[in-house]
Amino acid sequence: MYKVLLADDERIILDGIAGIIEWDSIGTSLIGKAQNGLDAYEFIMRYKPDIVISDIKMPGMNGLELIEKVSSECPSVQFILLSGFGEFEYAKQAMKYGVKHYLVKPCNEQQIISSLKEIIAEFKQKERREKAAECLKDELEHIRSYAANQYLDGLLTG
Repeated sequence: MYKVLLADDERIILDGIAGIIEWDSIGTSLIGKAQNGLDAYEFIMRYKPDIVISDIKMPGMNGLELIEKVSSECPSVQFILLSGFGEFEYAKQAMKYGVKHYLVKPCNEQQIISSLKEIIAEFKQKERREKAAECLKDELEHIRSYAANQYLDGLLTG
């Protein structure tokens, strides 16, 4: 299960997204909600969610500041940004930090689910690549060991 944090200063948005998404069915669990950027940052540092769904405009620390700070300390955390219409400059800034999912409010549950599924697919692909690299490393170590043994046997037998 991938861990998700919701961050938005509007309680109705937080509760709406929390209640409408069937988290388990898409391989996620909602582990927390924050109503401002400072609380979100503290939560991220403490609980290390995989995905953060965050509003751009929040008190304390806005979404872009949150992304900037988190991306330097926990680069594996992926963000889905929520924003009001016409805030494309924020989207451009967010892209500098690798944010690929930018949803304009009001967004529906399918848009959020689609973004979550894309991020999860990216996580799974990365995990497969890491596992394949580990297997390849083990195989190369085995071959190297075998080749070294064969070489030593050749030296000893003349």
